[in-house]
Amino acid sequence: MSEELELGEKARQIYILLVAEGRPMSVRDIQARLSLSSPSVAHYHLKKLVKMGLLAKDKNGHYYVRRLVKIGVLRNFLFIGRYAIPKYIFYSVFFLSLLISCAIVFSGTSDLGLFFLTLASLAIAFFSWLHEALRLIRRIPRG
Repeated sequence: MSEELELGEKARQIYILLVAEGRPMSVRDIQARLSLSSPSVAHYHLKKLVKMGLLAKDKNGHYYVRRLVKIGVLRNFLFIGRYAIPKYIFYSVFFLSLLISCAIVFSGTSDLGLFFLTLASLAIAFFSWLHEALRLIRRIPRG
C-alpha cells in the first residue's frame, strides 16, 4: 500500500495508536503516550497524516482516524465496530473447540496413546495461536 511506503516509523506509531484508541486525542496526549521528544514532533507527523487523508482534526483540536488502512501490525487485526480483534484469535478458538470436541468424543476410547496424542497436538495448536494473538496485542501502543 502506498501509504505505508510514505509513512515513517513515528507517523506509523501515531496512526496505530489512534486506531487502537478509537477516540480523538490531543497532540500532547499522543506525544506523552508514545514518549516523543516534544509536542512539535507529534504535530509534524500528525500534519503529514492529515495531508494523506488518514487523520482529521475535530473542532477541539484533537486528531482522529478519518480513513482506516491496514498498515504494519494492523494487517493482522479484524475490525468489528470500534473493536480490533487479532485474526489469530479465530484460529485459537477453532483449535480450542476441536480440543474440547475430541476430548468428549474420544474420552471412551481404549487407545489412550492416540487419545493423548490428539489432545496434546490440539492443545499445542491452541496455545500457539493464542500466544501469537497476545504478541500482536502487545505490539499496539498503550499508555
